[in-house]
Amino acid sequence: MPGWQIVDADYDKLLGKFKDLTEAEAADFLKIINLLDSKETVQGYLDILISEMVAEKVVVANAVGTSEDCLMAELDDDEQWGEALHLVLRKQEDKHGFDEKKVFWLEGLLGTDDFLAMMANKIVFMDPFVTANHGAQTHRIQWWMISKAMDASSPSAWDAESASDLYLLANRARFGPGTEDTLWYLVFDAQREKTARCPEFLTPYIKKYNESGFFKKAEEVALDWGTTPKGRIENLKLVKRRNFIFKQPTMCEVTFKAKA
Repeated sequence: MPGWQIVDADYDKLLGKFKDLTEAEAADFLKIINLLDSKETVQGYLDILISEMVAEKVVVANAVGTSEDCLMAELDDDEQWGEALHLVLRKQEDKHGFDEKKVFWLEGLLGTDDFLAMMANKIVFMDPFVTANHGAQTHRIQWWMISKAMDASSPSAWDAESASDLYLLANRARFGPGTEDTLWYLVFDAQREKTARCPEFLTPYIKKYNESGFFKKAEEVALDWGTTPKGRIENLKLVKRRNFIFKQPTMCEVTFKAKA
């Protein structure tokens, strides 16, 4: 399993650079850093995620061949794992105030300004084209863990009321024009870290941690949702249920509607 390694840094000082944040808001992001940097804590949440995926897979599998939803009726076993992960994440996203009807599926890399603007309406996203190890669902999994941690805490433990409120703060907080000057980069795309704050580390780590291998299947299916002609066609038909929006690197947004 990839080695967990935390880079020693003064995060109070680093968070202090973001003048957009109040002291209480900065404290929330310090909690997130500590959460995602803790191997034991992350493993605990991965155990919960895997358990919820197993339970959701049973529901999805039972719908195969019987559901009026044509997507559910035709899923093979790997696709069922992909759907199970998506649904587990969706339930928690809905609970924490993220957009209930949309998920962005990025068809390419976005510039810093466009990337941050994309998040302004609390819409989560999948970004499969960053690097080979980045993963399509990894940022959603980071926010799933944050929302679970908030659920497990007393209401007074966090300044924010929901994970989606923190998501909006991550969208606007920056101290300069570059990618590395954003709060998002510091907390959620920390390239020097070997913790859950670095997607390129987290995705391979989860694949190794899940010895049964179904997370790897789920991730591969998520990558396939938009990259193949078949996946593209299926989403054209079925986006009414999945509610994906394909987003070009130029931020040209196209919403596909299900056929009648």
